[in-house]
Amino acid sequence: MSPLHVVRFLFVLGKTRSPIDSSLPSTRPTCKPSLYYCIEIASNTWVLLHSYQEGPLLQSSMGNCVAGNSEGQTDVDPAVNFSSGNVHLITSKIGWDEKISEANKDGKLVVVNFSASWCGPCRMIAPIYSELSEKCPSLMFLTVDVDELSEFSSSWDIRATPTFFILKDGQQVEKLVGANKPELQAKIINLAESIGQNPK
Repeated sequence: MSPLHVVRFLFVLGKTRSPIDSSLPSTRPTCKPSLYYCIEIASNTWVLLHSYQEGPLLQSSMGNCVAGNSEGQTDVDPAVNFSSGNVHLITSKIGWDEKISEANKDGKLVVVNFSASWCGPCRMIAPIYSELSEKCPSLMFLTVDVDELSEFSSSWDIRATPTFFILKDGQQVEKLVGANKPELQAKIINLAESIGQNPK
């Protein structure tokens, strides 16, 4: 089973935060303002980073996000619909191939969100992504759950969630890592305008 299936975050309350183990790789992506992201630093260890802090906000190795209720949702976070608006939730490789083929046939660019239901930043950006899908109907919006399609996600070299790709003819044109609302909005609005659509 891949780490994407089993890794969950253990939220640590209080001021103490564990430093990253010195035996792990020291390279981490540079943070941008207002950017949250989850990143794999070892095969079974992930960290949640925020731009105003040098170290991880939290670090976990096979922990749980927070205690869940009987429906599997957390007590603090209501369910987030990752396929609202004009967003298509991809649950199989066949579904992916069909949507990419449809976009190519219609001459549409595709915006893809590789996300996870347990990822806080993914949950935060989902409503904005949905809103953008309604404002820009000339683009196709897809969401891939990295837990549902872990091997497929790995083939796209997903190391952090959320990760957004813009595709033309099924090939990557742009990539954005993290839940950076202003940057995501600007990229998608500019993309829509570049193909002659004024976002609603």
